[in-house]
Amino acid sequence: MVITNSKNEIFELEASFFKHALQKDAHVFKGCWWQEEDEVREAFAQFGLDTYSLEKDGLLSLVSFSKLYQRGAIYAFTELSLKYTLY
Repeated sequence: MVITNSKNEIFELEASFFKHALQKDAHVFKGCWWQEEDEVREAFAQFGLDTYSLEKDGLLSLVSFSKLYQRGAIYAFTELSLKYTLY
């Protein structure tokens, strides 16, 4: 857990964590509650993650939890369960 009031510090921490996971050939799943997916893509690019290529290659999934939540909790859980394999 991290406590900070700097969005940039959060993005930097997440990007470094995801880089490490990708070096270990892991699929990365980023759920966005308060961030927009395009904002995450731009921020991660500043820290050396080419999110567009990673998404295209199936190595990164960016999902808006807030949009799913607005559609209904049961639907959101079902959609995530069917679309992603969490391991």
